Amino acid sequence: MCFEGININYVSSESIINDLKRDDPNLETLLERARSDDGDALFAGSLVLLGGFDLAPIDEVEATEWTRRGAVAKHPACAVAYGLHLRSGYAPGRAREADRYVVAGKKWLLDATKDQSQPCALMLRAVVEEVGLGGFRRSKLNAARLCAAAAELDDPFGQFRLGQQYEEQSRRSGASDRDAEAAFRLMRLSAEQGLAAAQRTLSVYLQNGFGTDKDPDAAITWLLKAANQHHPIAALEAGYWCRAQTDEVEPNSEEATRLLDEMLNWYKVAARSGLPMAELAIAYCHETGLAVEQNKALAYSMYHDWRIEMTGPSSRGYRTNKPWITLGVEWRC
Repeated sequence: MCFEGININYVSSESIINDLKRDDPNLETLLERARSDDGDALFAGSLVLLGGFDLAPIDEVEATEWTRRGAVAKHPACAVAYGLHLRSGYAPGRAREADRYVVAGKKWLLDATKDQSQPCALMLRAVVEEVGLGGFRRSKLNAARLCAAAAELDDPFGQFRLGQQYEEQSRRSGASDRDAEAAFRLMRLSAEQGLAAAQRTLSVYLQNGFGTDKDPDAAITWLLKAANQHHPIAALEAGYWCRAQTDEVEPNSEEATRLLDEMLNWYKVAARSGLPMAELAIAYCHETGLAVEQNKALAYSMYHDWRIEMTGPSSRGYRTNKPWITLGVEWRC
């Protein structure tokens, strides 16, 4: 696919991300089109902002805003994507409005998935059918088939979601090595394409030996790849890992100081996405004087603000139904 000029149809591409990496690695063409509210560019940009892909830091708030702008411009893929953001609680507004946006893009969605050659359309329809929006009958079975079709086209989102499905099957069956190995294989394929969520999940698989042999060093490598793309949970865990590493070095040494500074930086990256545990971690740093000057008054004020924000009538909380991870890991060990 040749990116000459600015009239490329990103959405119909068989590999939006690979095309961008090859022909528009600095995203100059995409950004030029997005500034003029070009729906195709806004949709492609929203995928980059959701996944990172070593092209841009993750920013879910901005990704949602790009799909909203595309929906206003009557771009069908953006309309469907924005409806899904509304349904998941990531966009301001009432969840029941999600149907209206999905309906606006329904004809395109049906047409674009007929020959199963457009992975983005396949994944959008998979999510729509999984929850039953826009007049589509809710069908997890059909959603899984659409997801598998996208994964077959090497779509990183499809590979990631299919990997999650194999993980869930492995857990339900009590320990299916075949399902676990399939989950690991798909997650690695997605991670290698740069999807930060897959990189973080792969790090957990390697840390726990899920579907593969345990490899703590590789686990940290993949965790830091995801954190460097500003994946919130990965950034938080990178902070935990830096804190744990200080136990292995001389107290108050330059290396210990460096690790604590990195820890605080990772906490701040995670907190910018609204991750509650990151906000608490920063407050704890102020309370104990860890990597910052001790200030208990500030720490307690942060704890108080966090409690009000999380429990008050206008609480934004932090929705965790985004496809990040279903396994836990402890980096303090």
